[in-house]
Amino acid sequence: MDTEVVLKIVYVLLFIIVFPCIAILDYKKKNREKLKKDEVNSDNDDKSEEMYTNMLKSIDLDNLERLRKNATDEENYNNKQVLKMVIGMVSGGLIFFALAFYLSTVLTAPAFSAIIPITFVILMIILSIKPKTNKKSDIENIKIYEKQYEDTIIPAFLNQFEEKITYMADKKIDKKIYLEAEFEKFDSYFSGDVMEGTLKNNSNITMSEIKTGLKRTNSDGEVYYETLFNGIFTIIDIQKPFNEIIYLKKDRKQNIIHKIEKVELDSSEFESYFDIYSTNKIIAMQLLTSDVMHFLVGFQKTTGIDFELTIKNNKIYIRFFSGKIFERANITESYIQKEKIKKYYQIMNFVLDFSYIITGLINSTEY
Repeated sequence: MDTEVVLKIVYVLLFIIVFPCIAILDYKKKNREKLKKDEVNSDNDDKSEEMYTNMLKSIDLDNLERLRKNATDEENYNNKQVLKMVIGMVSGGLIFFALAFYLSTVLTAPAFSAIIPITFVILMIILSIKPKTNKKSDIENIKIYEKQYEDTIIPAFLNQFEEKITYMADKKIDKKIYLEAEFEKFDSYFSGDVMEGTLKNNSNITMSEIKTGLKRTNSDGEVYYETLFNGIFTIIDIQKPFNEIIYLKKDRKQNIIHKIEKVELDSSEFESYFDIYSTNKIIAMQLLTSDVMHFLVGFQKTTGIDFELTIKNNKIYIRFFSGKIFERANITESYIQKEKIKKYYQIMNFVLDFSYIITGLINSTEY
């Protein structure tokens, strides 16, 4: 047989056998790595690391993983993807093999050889495209998994705190209560994932996911809602009567401030992050001590999570621009997202610490 023809046959066999094997092994490797992501690299402090470890110990992860696989039919799906890849590669290789013999009659060896790397590059581009994961899973299995995830992860997280806080997925905070904090004007409102409890100083605390939007109209006359706020809203009761108003603001464009005085504080760093308005400048300065300002700025700088607060009507209202709370990992991923759990821990820790600090100062302040 002609040496040139032999060379072409070798190229084609490599294309049919070796390249598919490499691609399949790479696919399985990536899949194994994805399933091992039960840890996420992060700069966790000792407290959050200990909390996360204790939280995992209290969770039946095997049962959660079993329900997740039922919801995704993951093993069958992965096998089907590999089978499709093998069939596609072999079929493509056979077609290429037939085409190669045809081209060998019209192309020189160098020209034919140039086709191989070009085809290989095209193949790698195709393989790099992630297959869609819209599988025909049983809807009921998905609902069972999502419900179990909520009923398992969130209580396990809340149990890491001394305060007794209960999670109620179906409860909501009424729009009127959110409006009392005077954060912004809005046209659409959503509340869900409520947590309620009692602090060690007997103050009641309520937290909820809140999302607000502003009605807009685009150039085509279509109505849509621009998101104004999406995050965690917190209400803390003050035991001692408090008749003044204090606003800590980040975005001046959304302020709903009645004609009250802006308070100038003795901290340029604090004022680079926040503006303070109050009906009583003296009381505001008594509560926003240097330690309190340092505490507030520290949370902002450490987490990067924007927040605002209002103190009025014997309540402390705080909102965190944190996005959706207790968002589970993608259903195709078999791990608890450590970074998000850490974020929730930082927010909860801040809320609890701040509530004790500020209520203590209010109780000790004469007015």
